[in-house]
Amino acid sequence: MSEFKFDIKGLDETLARMDFSIRKVNTGANDALKDGAEAVKGRIRANTPLGPGLHGEHAKDHVVQSNVKTDGAYKSVDVGYSGKVAWRMWFLEEGTYSKGNPKGIAPRKIVARSFDESKDSAERLIADGIKALIDSL
Repeated sequence: MSEFKFDIKGLDETLARMDFSIRKVNTGANDALKDGAEAVKGRIRANTPLGPGLHGEHAKDHVVQSNVKTDGAYKSVDVGYSGKVAWRMWFLEEGTYSKGNPKGIAPRKIVARSFDESKDSAERLIADGIKALIDSL
């Protein structure tokens, strides 16, 4: 899975001050992060070319997101291609020109472009989810 990170001004301080040992707070924060990840996941699916597929497996059908990971006060969700197709999508993402092949694959940057396109909506979904959580406390 690709590693892109972003911060929302003020939201990181808000999250750092939240007590995740309270079940309602932890669940609400996790739900907000999952909603943001869904926006990125949908954009990656939309930007992934269908192509002929390999053994009937289309990359578009293998865009996944992880569960929420917690590292202290830091929470994250990974979004990208499953291991079944990630190895071949890496070639479309990064290209093969660097291997000295002038007829190689040009980098398409599907994940990077999708992240840039969905970043604002993902941030808005996360911020709205945290705001709703705070309002419900």
